[in-house]
Amino acid sequence: MPPIAIACISSLATLTSALSVKFNLRGKKDTLGRNIQELNKIKDRLDYSVSYNGNLTEKECNKILEEFRIL
Repeated sequence: MPPIAIACISSLATLTSALSVKFNLRGKKDTLGRNIQELNKIKDRLDYSVSYNGNLTEKECNKILEEFRIL
């Protein structure tokens, strides 16, 4: 194999590896962002419930958490 072919194949492999890593990280970043949004919604609901009711029962708390599929 000529040296130029080896250099081209090596460069192509490096490029495909870099693209793979980039897209994998983007997917994980998107997933993490969605999880953070869901957790913020739960926190807001619980804060609202506690501030207005003050006596949130365990059943009510579990209902709120089940809405977000945490349990």
